[in-house]
Amino acid sequence: MGLQALATKLGFGLNVDRNWQEILNDVNGAIKRLPRTTPAEKEFHGKCSAAAVLLQQVKDAWRNAVMHPRASYREQQAIDILSCAKALMQKLVEIV
Repeated sequence: MGLQALATKLGFGLNVDRNWQEILNDVNGAIKRLPRTTPAEKEFHGKCSAAAVLLQQVKDAWRNAVMHPRASYREQQAIDILSCAKALMQKLVEIV
């Protein structure tokens, strides 16, 4: 839901049949096209950029390794990934 809301705010429909990297490419492309003239536009751009970075981190650290088992996580690593996912959701709340 959070990713769908972000896509809507960025002006595109989220195609859930696409993979994570394709969705990230759409998000990053939409962010690059955002206007950055006014302070409000610059602030929105910054929040969206931060969300995209966090989304990339969650994808790389959690989704890829879990869906394509290459690694196991120690407790602290799992906590770190959870913290990153939490930060992403908090950033999405700021945006939407």
